[in-house]
Amino acid sequence: MDNKMLSQKGRSKKKLLLETSFRLFIQRGLNEVSLDDILTESGVKKGNFYHYFKSKDQLILESFIECYQMPLDEWIESVFKMKMGAREAIEYYFYNTSTHMLNLWHEITKEYSLRSQDIYLVTIEGIRKFGYFSDHYQKYGDRIQGWIQGLLEEEQENHQISSKINCQELAAFIFSSCEGVYYSWLMNPSISFHDMMKNNLNFIWSYVEFESSGKKNGTRNE
Repeated sequence: MDNKMLSQKGRSKKKLLLETSFRLFIQRGLNEVSLDDILTESGVKKGNFYHYFKSKDQLILESFIECYQMPLDEWIESVFKMKMGAREAIEYYFYNTSTHMLNLWHEITKEYSLRSQDIYLVTIEGIRKFGYFSDHYQKYGDRIQGWIQGLLEEEQENHQISSKINCQELAAFIFSSCEGVYYSWLMNPSISFHDMMKNNLNFIWSYVEFESSGKKNGTRNE
């Protein structure tokens, strides 16, 4: 049902179902949470549930849109609006996204023991179960890579980085390598996320600076 057609009480009940189910899915996994579990935890009657959702699958999709996709989109937009250079903006995004989103998920679910790892694992489960999840991740990747490419191209136009650098390829490399840091950390929380991300980005900027210096094999390239 369209949220615009719901009363304030109805919107509050629907939001309760979305946030409760999101928390349970993260805690137990998509397949381990039944509709009865959600209804018991939320205190919503089954008849009311079907007033808002056609099925548990619809609830899964809408809960991730409400509690995952929309907050992430808002965060991305806020970063995009910041006036920073390419390096500063890219580092800010990749250093802070995980912490920012985890704090939001704690507020949404009121479950402060949730970890980023829990979110990642249930998202992978969703990608296997629903095409929507994989489509959303693809759009997310394209969006972030496009943003990075735009930052690099702006600096290239201002002669801050070498015109020899392929900004599209570099943007794809930055995105994939920084996302790789997230996945490594999610699968092995004992490693230092900050140190790994710092080393990764320092390697990238060393390449950019080397290419932009024009020095190669003892000669200067214009």
